[in-house]
Amino acid sequence: MLNNNLSRQLARSLSHHPVSNPTIASHHHTLSPTRIYTTRAHLSTSQPLSLPLLDHLSRAKISKLSANMTFPSPFFDKLLAKHSEAMASGHLIYYGAETYLVQTGDNNEIHYHIRHVPALNKKPEPSKPIEAPKEFVEPQKRNPFLPCDEELLFSSSLLPNHNIVLNKFCVIPGHTLLTTKVFESQSEPLSLTDVEALFAIVQKFSPTKTLGFFNCGKLSGASQPHKHLQLIPLTEQEPPIQKFLSESLANQAHDTSLELTCLPYLHRVARLSSNNPNTAYNIYSQMLHELGDKAQHHNLTVFDGIMYLLPRSKEKFEASGDEFSINSLGAVHMVLARSSDQITRLKDQMGLGSQRPIPKSLWIGEWVGWSKSKV
Repeated sequence: MLNNNLSRQLARSLSHHPVSNPTIASHHHTLSPTRIYTTRAHLSTSQPLSLPLLDHLSRAKISKLSANMTFPSPFFDKLLAKHSEAMASGHLIYYGAETYLVQTGDNNEIHYHIRHVPALNKKPEPSKPIEAPKEFVEPQKRNPFLPCDEELLFSSSLLPNHNIVLNKFCVIPGHTLLTTKVFESQSEPLSLTDVEALFAIVQKFSPTKTLGFFNCGKLSGASQPHKHLQLIPLTEQEPPIQKFLSESLANQAHDTSLELTCLPYLHRVARLSSNNPNTAYNIYSQMLHELGDKAQHHNLTVFDGIMYLLPRSKEKFEASGDEFSINSLGAVHMVLARSSDQITRLKDQMGLGSQRPIPKSLWIGEWVGWSKSKV
């Protein structure tokens, strides 16, 4: 359990904005946002966009945690306490965030989360090519993971080959990195050791659900060339693409690399029968083999028993004159925005603005991946 002081600090960190009618299930740590239903029709822009109002879209905000709220696992409890301490000392940047849930498409079947994350404005852009590891040998200060910031290091002993580190520019409290203890390139695919580490920490989070992900290569949205996997607790809502994938996999074989004919871009997806890292690694390897060179740069996500791999053809897409870098979160339609202006441009990209026609594709995988019609 968090002590009262740390609980109050954490509550304050998550209450940067007030909340209207949150639904909190204390035993499962689940925060349910207001559902927003839109159509492909253009929305009125007679009122200017501001943080209190996104045209006709209501907002779903992060709920404030109360000081007497309990967490379901000691690991998650301690991780959030470390988050609170690092934020109080200024080593971790988190300003709170706002999440907009958008549903679009002919039958509202395509979902997005647009998450306004002001902390991203503090995150430096990568200054060196992602494939060049030599620059990180000397001097070490250019690599934030060797050595790790002690104020962000959660554990160096729990895993044999990885450190457990808090993300300095976290998207959500509990945003965790698994960094290799010796330098390995982020452009290299995951090893069995990496997958074992990921599944070990997923189990530590249980019963809190998690989204584990890996950005491989410079076109994947990776910001650091030192190999690292990431996890975020799914304490607010499931990945927007989860429902679609779950329904599409309902009658498919488990532990099999599949391509869904209904998606217009190259991808692979599998329903996992268990949390066995050996099985998951074999499926991942099979996915890479099937996609060949197209998967040199890719995003891998693991959530709710689903493994989803998106090969990348480019890092960014352009929306109304602004460029958006998409990583694994974006691959599952969780798009991060630095400002309210970016939210406006994203809305246009999704066909919801009055200044832009309905896009030919509503799938982010086709914006930054490989369209089946062009390969």
